[in-house]
Amino acid sequence: MKINVNASISDHQMILVPVYKHQVLKKDELDLNGELEFLFDLKIFDGSKGSFHFLRKNKNILFFGLGDESAVTPSITREMIGGAVREAKKLKAKSLVFYCREPKYLGALVETVILADYDFEVYKTADREQKIETLNLVLKEDFDEAVIREYQALAQGTMIARDLANEPANILNPAELARRTRDLGETFGFEVEVYGREAIEKERMAAYLAVASASENEPQLIVMRYKGAPATKKTYGLVGKGLTYDSGGLSIKPTDGMVTMKGDMSGSAAVIGTFTALSANGVKANVTGVIAACENMISGKGFRPGDILRARNGKTIFVGNTDAEGRLTLADALDYIIEKEKVDEVVDIATLTGAAVRALGHTTTAILGNSAEKIGAFFKASEPADERLWELPLFDDYKDQLKHHEADLNNLGGDPGTITAAAFLENFVGETPWVHLDIAGTAFSEKARGYRPKGATGMGVRLLYHYIKGDESN
Repeated sequence: MKINVNASISDHQMILVPVYKHQVLKKDELDLNGELEFLFDLKIFDGSKGSFHFLRKNKNILFFGLGDESAVTPSITREMIGGAVREAKKLKAKSLVFYCREPKYLGALVETVILADYDFEVYKTADREQKIETLNLVLKEDFDEAVIREYQALAQGTMIARDLANEPANILNPAELARRTRDLGETFGFEVEVYGREAIEKERMAAYLAVASASENEPQLIVMRYKGAPATKKTYGLVGKGLTYDSGGLSIKPTDGMVTMKGDMSGSAAVIGTFTALSANGVKANVTGVIAACENMISGKGFRPGDILRARNGKTIFVGNTDAEGRLTLADALDYIIEKEKVDEVVDIATLTGAAVRALGHTTTAILGNSAEKIGAFFKASEPADERLWELPLFDDYKDQLKHHEADLNNLGGDPGTITAAAFLENFVGETPWVHLDIAGTAFSEKARGYRPKGATGMGVRLLYHYIKGDESN
């Protein structure tokens, strides 16, 4: 999408006009109050939240309702802008015009329009969605062009994550994920190293290898390094769950539960997308990312319920269920990034538990960890990211549920599942400040909503980016 600022407006462009409920617009070049009052009187359009009305008056104009002004939040505004872009696409618009009267919202506007235009149609041969080719921003005040470039790159990183998570598992296996990560590293300027089974064995990552054991596709340990502040020592660690497909193993999922399991690597997609955004924008921070990519399949070589595994840090794990596999790969990846890569703090992001969906639905991500300071910083970052969080507790009695009479830990801790899964992971971070993001409910959407499409949402890219960029301890 090409973005122009204060370019001339042609007749074929569509002007998008946000309207509060029963709002009288400030007089501007469009002078639309007469038309709005007419629509209000006839009850055709009143600015209600989520409403639209298309008007042809010399130019193509699409009014979209924001609802009561007193109830409108930045998040609602984003959602309504995204809905308006999708409505414009239905009307076959190729070029949009937005009047941006407050420069502080410029970045969010650019990001939202780009993300709302996203559709994953790589494998469709016909009936593709209309794409927005140009966005014309009309600004009356001074603005910073760097803001436009920053949020373009952030939207691009989010769409890269969406693309990766939407790819079918017969295309995006661990080796293909590693190849694409290498290519992105070369394009955006961050380091990528990839290790195969033999190297993983030497690293004693037996929990990770157990999950990968039934698949014919070799596991790939992907390590990324972005060095945006070479003069400083602090390094952030990001670990993304990288199950390119999860059948559940011998504890097999029902068919309906497998259909979206191509997206069980959405955490790794978020980490990769974050690296592209950090690199494109030259954020002054050092970041290392680790992805333990593999498939959880079924064969005579696979691991079994009742097996006992020894993780990289030496702790033994009783396998209560092979479909609680993500935490096994994350356990070894967390220990690796802390002990081998020497990161100062670590965040893991994973589609980890169905319990997160049952607790928080599809609009809110669960956050847990051992550092109140870091969790607080994530809540701060969630506002510009427009990615909602809810903190869950890690009380000691939940941790007691992970004990097993034959091993140090059980990979099943019972209810509440999101908390006991995080409590399991805490055994592999030691004293390192750690935050866990369970995106099982937010990584995929069953239907388009605002600027979030049906399918992969790219959840986590903007959150991680704003957390790292905004961290005052950089």
